[in-house]
Amino acid sequence: MTDTQFLLPESSIPDHWYNVVADLPRPPEPPRAPDGSALTPQALEALFPPALIAQEMSTQRWVPIPDAVRDIYRLWRPAPLYRAHRLERALDTPARLYYKYEGVSPAGSHKPNTAVPQAWYNAQAGVRRLTTETGAGQWGSSLAMAGQMLGVDVRVYMVRVSYDQKPHRRSMMQTWGAEVIASPSPHTAAGRAVLESQPESPGALGIAISEAVEEAAARADTNYALGSVLNHVMLHQTVIGLEAREQMALAGDYPDVVIAPCGGGSNFAGLAFPFVADKAAGRAVRLLAVEPASCPTLTRGAYAHDYGDTAGLTPIMRMYTLGHDFVPPGIHAGGLRYHGSAPLVAQLVHEGIVEARAVPQLATFEAGVLFARSEGIIPAPESNHAVRAAIDEALEARHSGQPRVILFNLSGHGHFDMASYDRYFAGELRDYDYPEAAIADALHGDGWNVVVHAHTSIGAARELAESLNARRPDSAVAVAADLRDAAAIEPLAKAAHARWQRLDALVNNASSYHRTPLGAIGVAQIDELVASNLRAPLLLIQACAPLMGEGGAIVSISSNGGMGFSRRIPTIMQLLQVPDYAAQVKWCEDNADTVREGYAFSKECIIVWTMLMSNQLIKKGIRINCTMPGPTQTPMMSHFEQATKASVL
Repeated sequence: MTDTQFLLPESSIPDHWYNVVADLPRPPEPPRAPDGSALTPQALEALFPPALIAQEMSTQRWVPIPDAVRDIYRLWRPAPLYRAHRLERALDTPARLYYKYEGVSPAGSHKPNTAVPQAWYNAQAGVRRLTTETGAGQWGSSLAMAGQMLGVDVRVYMVRVSYDQKPHRRSMMQTWGAEVIASPSPHTAAGRAVLESQPESPGALGIAISEAVEEAAARADTNYALGSVLNHVMLHQTVIGLEAREQMALAGDYPDVVIAPCGGGSNFAGLAFPFVADKAAGRAVRLLAVEPASCPTLTRGAYAHDYGDTAGLTPIMRMYTLGHDFVPPGIHAGGLRYHGSAPLVAQLVHEGIVEARAVPQLATFEAGVLFARSEGIIPAPESNHAVRAAIDEALEARHSGQPRVILFNLSGHGHFDMASYDRYFAGELRDYDYPEAAIADALHGDGWNVVVHAHTSIGAARELAESLNARRPDSAVAVAADLRDAAAIEPLAKAAHARWQRLDALVNNASSYHRTPLGAIGVAQIDELVASNLRAPLLLIQACAPLMGEGGAIVSISSNGGMGFSRRIPTIMQLLQVPDYAAQVKWCEDNADTVREGYAFSKECIIVWTMLMSNQLIKKGIRINCTMPGPTQTPMMSHFEQATKASVL
């Protein structure tokens, strides 16, 4: 057996951070001031020290790491790289799985990689007090630790849902001397505004950022520290990937795919950005950012200018966003509950250099448990997203019979998240999807016009459009169409485009569902499944894509019932190559034994179709993604639950 650990000596701690800006195909779009005007370095001086402002604006490929920062890094860096032999055996895969483990830091995650330099640069500038936000608590605890080491006081606004879910994270921050406040709070105008409209708000990173920024801007003795999103944060985290490249060389291997979780972006940037340089130099490596299906910023957000916080106090940045007032469901991966994305990560996704995937909560915990039972480390809920995607990649390698090398970031341990695992084992966790009404509402709030299509729920669609028009006249319209009728699809696309003479995004969410195996249902049900779940989204994409310009976005909703698509790609390709609809229905009837369950198979087909179309559409600057949500509490699901209980009783 080959080695399991690949370790570097302290002398191999990087002495420079890598700045991905130097290798981008085009320069990043500069941020704007909150009022929309050009943002100057002077405008940032109320929040950040000069050295961090310079790093934020830098285009140099290599930025020196101060010796004092490297001295503190020595407490846990270089972090280990492991070969996951036991997980490979559990999956029976020809893939080689490697993970970079950042849980060895004193705070238990990757966050100290930027907390230490941020605290040090502020201390060097004479700043003795910092405010910040934290989601799950990893960032807050990391800044608390760094502040304690460098003589800087820290106040942390912790997102309310995590404040309640993770009390020991609070204790950890307090042990290092930080003050911890649940957000939204009555201490700031931003917090009071949220509490007035939503007294029971679970909070969100955008709200906590608003509170921390508001306080820092109002006090001359206080600066603000951000744990993600901004360029200098991405920069500091690249020590992860720089070490990992060297360790992969020690292993005599090189990754086919590099995977990391993505909320604000620093976790992903830390591991993946150094490989962007390799990709720019011609190396064949895929870079995959993994986000929650309940907060699908990269896969279902709009590429637009938006604030980094809820109250609109931060600079306006070009990023993928769900709308700065969007409050995600209270999932247990609190560090990924962010409405936006790092502009650098967003640009790489937009230009097709980075892939994005959204995964449901239950599937991530399932993956985390398998990893813990194989490798011994209990991952943080955020890290479980990377574990899930890595396992899926390994399973695809098994089904295809093609080996691949997979590198992923195990960004932190889950020792402070055991209450989340308790709820998972008790069956109390559930998946959350991002509902289409919320998509329309959030994008509308950011200034977009919205065409709401519906068939059986046209009444609800009209109510939504009326409510949106009440806020901003002539900004929304509801359109009725039966997507099972192929003749209705092209007119629908043209009508949507004609309404405002442009079409920027398409969300395919309509579908049919029958709770019976394909071999047991009738021709009419087969007809409906193929028509609404497969043919309609395909025809909509074909009709809408020519009406979109560069920057267009298409999202199709599959299902976690389609996660086994890779093992049936040859079968799916047979169906996709059948020339007409009647022949497709006949093919399904003839292959009822091969295509075991109609709904799952139709959702598998959408995934494969998305993969096929991505190669074509990216050349036109159009992004296409497919999400795989799990069961979501809707009226349909409530009906199924009641029916199931009745049949059991």
